Amino acid sequence: MKAFTEDLQSCVVLIKEIFPSGSYVDPNQLRFLKSLGGPDFYVPQVINVETPEHLSPRILAYFYMLPRPFSDGRWVVNMTVPVHLRYHRARSGESYPLEVAVRLQHPAVFLQCEDIGGDACRPLVHLEPCPPNGMQQCEWLPVHTFSTSEAVLGVVPVGNTDLLDTVLLTTTCITAGAMLLILATLRKK
Repeated sequence: MKAFTEDLQSCVVLIKEIFPSGSYVDPNQLRFLKSLGGPDFYVPQVINVETPEHLSPRILAYFYMLPRPFSDGRWVVNMTVPVHLRYHRARSGESYPLEVAVRLQHPAVFLQCEDIGGDACRPLVHLEPCPPNGMQQCEWLPVHTFSTSEAVLGVVPVGNTDLLDTVLLTTTCITAGAMLLILATLRKK
Protein backbone atom coordinates (compact mmCIF):
# COMPACT_ATOMS: atom_id res chain seq x y z
CA MET A 1 0.00 0.00 0.00
CA LYS A 2 1.24 3.52 -0.84
CA ALA A 3 1.84 6.20 1.73
CA PHE A 4 -1.35 7.95 2.76
CA THR A 5 -0.23 11.38 1.50
CA GLU A 6 0.65 10.01 -1.94
CA ASP A 7 -2.87 8.67 -2.48
CA LEU A 8 -4.78 11.89 -1.77
CA GLN A 9 -4.92 12.66 -5.50
CA SER A 10 -7.72 10.10 -5.78
CA CYS A 11 -9.60 11.39 -2.72
CA VAL A 12 -12.69 13.50 -2.13
CA VAL A 13 -13.12 15.53 1.05
CA LEU A 14 -16.54 15.80 2.69
CA ILE A 15 -17.25 18.69 5.04
CA LYS A 16 -20.37 18.06 7.12
CA GLU A 17 -21.71 21.23 8.70
CA ILE A 18 -24.64 21.57 11.09
CA PHE A 19 -26.05 25.10 11.04
CA PRO A 20 -28.02 26.11 14.17
CA SER A 21 -31.61 27.34 13.85
CA GLY A 22 -30.41 30.96 13.94
CA SER A 23 -28.55 30.58 10.64
CA TYR A 24 -28.93 29.02 7.20
CA VAL A 25 -27.31 28.51 3.82
CA ASP A 26 -29.36 29.33 0.72
CA PRO A 27 -29.32 26.39 -1.76
CA ASN A 28 -30.03 28.77 -4.66
CA GLN A 29 -26.95 30.78 -3.76
CA LEU A 30 -24.91 27.59 -3.40
CA ARG A 31 -26.03 26.45 -6.89
CA PHE A 32 -24.95 29.79 -8.33
CA LEU A 33 -21.57 29.57 -6.57
CA LYS A 34 -21.16 26.01 -7.84
CA SER A 35 -21.62 27.29 -11.41
CA LEU A 36 -18.72 29.68 -10.72
CA GLY A 37 -16.44 26.89 -9.49
CA GLY A 38 -17.70 26.56 -5.91
CA PRO A 39 -18.00 23.23 -4.10
CA ASP A 40 -20.50 20.48 -4.84
CA PHE A 41 -23.06 20.34 -2.06
CA TYR A 42 -26.03 18.42 -0.76
CA VAL A 43 -28.65 19.79 1.63
CA PRO A 44 -31.14 17.02 2.53
CA GLN A 45 -33.95 19.31 3.64
CA VAL A 46 -36.04 22.15 2.25
CA ILE A 47 -34.86 25.52 3.52
CA ASN A 48 -37.31 28.39 3.89
CA VAL A 49 -35.12 31.49 4.00
CA GLU A 50 -38.01 33.61 5.37
CA THR A 51 -38.63 31.54 8.51
CA PRO A 52 -37.58 33.19 11.79
CA GLU A 53 -35.16 31.49 14.16
CA HIS A 54 -37.75 30.24 16.66
CA LEU A 55 -39.60 28.31 13.90
CA SER A 56 -36.53 26.96 12.09
CA PRO A 57 -34.83 23.59 12.46
CA ARG A 58 -31.09 23.01 12.44
CA ILE A 59 -29.76 22.56 8.90
CA LEU A 60 -27.43 19.80 7.82
CA ALA A 61 -25.26 20.55 4.78
CA TYR A 62 -22.62 18.46 3.01
CA PHE A 63 -19.86 20.01 0.89
CA TYR A 64 -17.61 17.96 -1.42
CA MET A 65 -14.17 19.10 -2.60
CA LEU A 66 -10.93 17.77 -4.00
CA PRO A 67 -7.77 18.32 -1.94
CA ARG A 68 -4.94 20.30 -3.54
CA PRO A 69 -1.24 19.72 -2.89
CA PHE A 70 0.38 22.32 -0.68
CA SER A 71 3.99 22.87 0.33
CA ASP A 72 5.96 20.30 2.34
CA GLY A 73 3.82 17.35 1.23
CA ARG A 74 0.68 18.70 2.88
CA TRP A 75 -2.72 18.89 1.24
CA VAL A 76 -5.28 21.66 1.63
CA VAL A 77 -9.01 22.15 1.11
CA ASN A 78 -10.33 25.70 1.17
CA MET A 79 -14.01 26.59 0.95
CA THR A 80 -16.00 29.79 1.31
CA VAL A 81 -19.78 29.59 1.71
CA PRO A 82 -22.18 32.46 2.48
CA VAL A 83 -24.02 31.90 5.76
CA HIS A 84 -27.06 34.00 6.65
CA LEU A 85 -28.40 34.83 10.11
CA ARG A 86 -32.13 34.64 10.76
CA TYR A 87 -34.52 37.13 12.33
CA HIS A 88 -34.88 36.55 16.09
CA ARG A 89 -38.03 37.26 18.07
CA ALA A 90 -38.15 40.63 19.88
CA ARG A 91 -37.90 40.57 23.66
CA SER A 92 -37.77 42.78 26.74
CA GLY A 93 -34.64 44.93 26.95
CA GLU A 94 -34.94 45.07 30.74
CA SER A 95 -34.77 41.29 31.15
CA TYR A 96 -32.46 40.25 28.30
CA PRO A 97 -29.63 41.71 26.21
CA LEU A 98 -30.81 43.09 22.87
CA GLU A 99 -28.53 40.87 20.84
CA VAL A 100 -28.27 37.12 20.34
CA ALA A 101 -25.12 35.14 19.57
CA VAL A 102 -25.34 32.47 16.86
CA ARG A 103 -22.44 30.02 17.15
CA LEU A 104 -21.26 27.96 14.16
CA GLN A 105 -19.26 25.01 15.43
CA HIS A 106 -16.37 23.50 13.51
CA PRO A 107 -17.53 21.01 10.85
CA ALA A 108 -16.84 17.29 10.71
CA VAL A 109 -14.37 16.31 7.98
CA PHE A 110 -14.36 12.97 6.13
CA LEU A 111 -12.23 11.47 3.38
CA GLN A 112 -13.15 9.04 0.62
CA CYS A 113 -10.36 7.52 -1.47
CA GLU A 114 -10.03 4.76 -4.04
CA ASP A 115 -7.75 2.49 -2.01
CA ILE A 116 -6.73 3.75 1.40
CA GLY A 117 -6.72 1.68 4.52
CA GLY A 118 -8.42 -1.45 3.23
CA ASP A 119 -9.91 -3.76 5.87
CA ALA A 120 -7.85 -2.15 8.64
CA CYS A 121 -9.98 1.01 8.37
CA ARG A 122 -13.33 -0.81 8.07
CA PRO A 123 -14.31 -0.26 11.76
CA LEU A 124 -13.76 3.50 11.36
CA VAL A 125 -15.95 3.95 8.28
CA HIS A 126 -19.03 6.22 8.43
CA LEU A 127 -21.90 6.11 5.95
CA GLU A 128 -22.55 9.60 4.61
CA PRO A 129 -24.12 10.91 1.37
CA CYS A 130 -22.14 10.43 -1.86
CA PRO A 131 -21.18 13.28 -4.18
CA PRO A 132 -22.48 15.05 -6.15
CA ASN A 133 -26.20 14.84 -5.25
CA GLY A 134 -26.22 12.87 -1.98
CA MET A 135 -28.85 10.37 -3.08
CA GLN A 136 -26.76 7.32 -2.15
CA GLN A 137 -24.64 6.48 0.88
CA CYS A 138 -20.86 6.05 0.58
CA GLU A 139 -18.15 4.96 2.98
CA TRP A 140 -16.13 7.83 4.43
CA LEU A 141 -13.20 7.88 6.83
CA PRO A 142 -13.39 10.54 9.56
CA VAL A 143 -10.44 12.92 9.67
CA HIS A 144 -9.30 14.20 13.04
CA THR A 145 -9.01 17.97 12.77
CA PHE A 146 -7.90 20.67 15.13
CA SER A 147 -8.37 24.39 15.06
CA THR A 148 -6.45 27.26 16.54
CA SER A 149 -9.58 29.40 16.56
CA GLU A 150 -12.88 29.34 18.38
CA ALA A 151 -16.14 28.60 16.62
CA VAL A 152 -17.47 31.36 14.35
CA LEU A 153 -19.80 33.68 16.24
CA GLY A 154 -22.43 35.92 14.65
CA VAL A 155 -24.31 38.54 16.64
CA VAL A 156 -27.91 39.39 15.70
CA PRO A 157 -29.61 42.54 17.05
CA VAL A 158 -33.02 41.84 18.60
CA GLY A 159 -36.02 44.15 18.80
CA ASN A 160 -36.99 45.66 22.16
CA THR A 161 -40.60 44.90 23.20
CA ASP A 162 -40.34 47.55 25.94
CA LEU A 163 -40.73 50.19 23.20
CA LEU A 164 -43.77 48.55 21.57
CA ASP A 165 -46.25 51.32 22.52
CA THR A 166 -43.93 54.07 21.28
CA VAL A 167 -43.22 52.26 18.01
CA LEU A 168 -46.93 51.56 17.36
CA LEU A 169 -47.95 55.16 18.10
CA THR A 170 -45.17 56.65 15.97
CA THR A 171 -45.83 54.29 13.05
CA THR A 172 -49.59 54.97 13.15
CA CYS A 173 -49.09 58.77 13.27
CA ILE A 174 -46.59 58.80 10.39
CA THR A 175 -48.78 56.51 8.27
CA ALA A 176 -51.91 58.60 8.94
CA GLY A 177 -50.02 61.84 8.20
CA ALA A 178 -48.66 60.47 4.92
CA MET A 179 -52.13 59.25 3.92
CA LEU A 180 -53.66 62.68 4.66
CA LEU A 181 -50.90 64.38 2.64
CA ILE A 182 -51.58 62.10 -0.34
CA LEU A 183 -55.36 62.69 -0.09
CA ALA A 184 -54.85 66.48 0.11
CA THR A 185 -52.60 66.38 -2.96
CA LEU A 186 -55.13 64.31 -4.92
CA ARG A 187 -57.98 66.62 -3.89
CA LYS A 188 -56.15 69.73 -5.18
CA LYS A 189 -55.82 68.17 -8.64
